[in-house]
Amino acid sequence: MKKKRVEWKVWVYRNNYREKQGEYPRVMLRGNMDMDGLAAEVARRAGTYSVETVRAIASLLERTAEELLVEGYSVTGRLGTLTPAVTGMWNPDRTSPSARAQNRAVARYAMGGALKEAFADPLFHEEARAAAVPVIGEARNADA
Repeated sequence: MKKKRVEWKVWVYRNNYREKQGEYPRVMLRGNMDMDGLAAEVARRAGTYSVETVRAIASLLERTAEELLVEGYSVTGRLGTLTPAVTGMWNPDRTSPSARAQNRAVARYAMGGALKEAFADPLFHEEARAAAVPVIGEARNADA
């Protein structure tokens, strides 16, 4: 089966920051697939599992991955790798609430090889934005 090429519609927006002139694209999302919708789609494609079974397995995978990330493991799958990380500058006085507040626990994402391959050689089509969409052309300080 031939792989589908990434082909997305994009809206183009003017960049209002002075240090970077030009326009930037934003993908026109076709929608959002939540876990229930994804489970229904997997069940439809597989044809052998019920939506409830797929949802239960997916939920177990999500909870297990979350627990492992909390325990300090990285989690790798076909789409990429989630890795636990710490933000902020380090202060060795860990008894101080202000020192602890300088750091947050986050998860970093790195795209996996399969997804990188799927996203190779993309084709983007610019779509005109609706006239009713407000666009900020200039921002000024009202107090000045």
